[in-house]
Amino acid sequence: MWNIVPFFTETEDANERVAGAKAMGSVLCLLPRLQVVILCSVSVQQTWAKHLADRVPRAITIKAPGVGPQALTKRAKQEEFRPAVQRAKGLVG
Repeated sequence: MWNIVPFFTETEDANERVAGAKAMGSVLCLLPRLQVVILCSVSVQQTWAKHLADRVPRAITIKAPGVGPQALTKRAKQEEFRPAVQRAKGLVG
């Protein structure tokens, strides 16, 4: 799992998401056997669809809620996140 903006920011904006996608694109080139990607948050899902999905068309993507501290302190978000991780685990063994 990687946050689409892999550095601290008070509020992420479109430019930071594009910079994160560019960095992630470089990492994806190093992962030729990547099978599953968990997309944690709507922002990540949108950025993946717009900038990265075509780089790893064979990878299965799984949508999940954000994993920031505020999100995962809520029981409902934890319950939403758990199946995404379990599904990824089941897909890769």
